[in-house]
Order: sequence, then C-alpha cells, then structure tokens
Amino acid sequence: MKKFFAILTAAVLVVACGGGTITKTNTKPKTIEDQLLAHLVKIEKAVMDGEYEQTRAAAVAHYEWEQSLNESQKEELAVAYIKHDAYITRVLTAWDEWQSEVEGLGCCEDVDITYVYSNSYDGYLNVRAQPSAKSRILGRLPNGPEGAELLWDEGKWTKVRVDGVEGYVWSANLQSTPTDPVYIKANEVIGEWIRVTYSSGYCYEILENGKYLYSDSDGNEKAGTWYLSYHNLILKHSNGKTTVCTLENDMLTIGDWSYERYTE
Repeated sequence: MKKFFAILTAAVLVVACGGGTITKTNTKPKTIEDQLLAHLVKIEKAVMDGEYEQTRAAAVAHYEWEQSLNESQKEELAVAYIKHDAYITRVLTAWDEWQSEVEGLGCCEDVDITYVYSNSYDGYLNVRAQPSAKSRILGRLPNGPEGAELLWDEGKWTKVRVDGVEGYVWSANLQSTPTDPVYIKANEVIGEWIRVTYSSGYCYEILENGKYLYSDSDGNEKAGTWYLSYHNLILKHSNGKTTVCTLENDMLTIGDWSYERYTE
C-alpha cells in the first residue's frame, strides 16, 4: 500500500509542479490554484506516510480554507478544479484507498463522511461530468433522506458521490439535512389548470422554472414558487404561506377547489 501511495504521490507532485524540479520554499502560494494544489499535496503526503491524524488535519484544513473564500475566489477555485480534474481524481482515489485501509484496521470509527441532500423544486438534481450545465449527465441525486457523499465544495458547483458515481451538482439546491422524498413527477403538474363557474374563471399556470402564475376573470393576479413533496405539489406564495395541492384523476385540488388541466 505504501509503495502505491509513494508512486501516486510522486506523480501528483510532478503534476502540481508542472513536471519540473520541486524546490522547497517558505513563500506562501499566491494564487487560488497554487493554494489548492498545496492543500491537496499535503493530503497526499499524509496518506503516503500513513499518518492518520495528519491526514484528517490536512483534509479539515483544506475544507476550512475553501469555506473562507469569497465569491470571486470561489469562481477562481472552480476554474482550478476543472483544470486539475484528473489530478483531483487521483487524490480522491488515494483518499479512498487510505480510508479503506484504516477502516480495515478498525482505527477510524470517528472518520466522518459528510452528506448533502437535494432540495430541488422538481424532486432531483442532475449529476454532471463537469461543473457546467452543458456537461454530460451521469445520473441523478433525488430529493430524500439518502443524500450524496460530499467530496468537494466548488462554489456554484459541488462534487459528490451518488451510488458510486462521482460528478457535479448545482450547489444552490443542496442542504445539509435530509429532505422529503418525491413520488410525483414534475411533468404531471406543469401546465395550466383552470376552474370555471357560471360567472368567473380562475387559472393557475405551473411553470417549468419552479414558479407559478395566478389570474382570474376579475383581473386579480399573483405569483409565487412551487416545489414537490411526497405526492403533493406545494405552492409557496409571496407572503411566505404555502398551499398543499393534490393530483388525482387529472384533477388538481388547490386549497378547497378542484382545477382541471387546460388543453387547447
């Protein structure tokens, strides 16, 4: 195992230093990219040396450093993560090897795995190959109590592991506590829902972007957001209150009234 880590770390150091000669220096890295590489090399070295406490300390220091960055620095960090994705994958591989080894020795009961949970309005987050909305989708992180293993927080994107698949999810739709599972599909409620009486008409339009619009024949209008929870559609109004809506037999019950889907 140590031979594996020695070879791995040597390769990492060459990558981190651009393939040139490694020179020790007391100068603090100035760029976010340099600081990222310095943190990861420390983790690799601690793993190679078999130092359990040092490995944990290096990982914690890396996490705390990321949390201390401002928004501009996090943008720079995201670029660095993309640039060194292959290198970071090797770091994670080494970490997994180390964690498996110490677990086998029964000496890491207190090694905590951090989980994050999707709170996406439509019930799931796409897990992508790269931190980009145009990147290939590898899988999904559904809302619910299962969650995903947090690997790296990269600002707008977070790298996670879901069912053995590693990829990126949108950070804004993550939280640190379990969420409600979703047993209804978004396309079942997206669209226009109407209620017509002999003198009035009412319409809720459920939009794909997580928002809704309401209008009636008296000229009243309002808007808000929506999300899915269990078997229900939840409307969240501008005043902060919510309305639970149920779908049955292609009829959507909103409050005390039933609405039917509008089709041209």
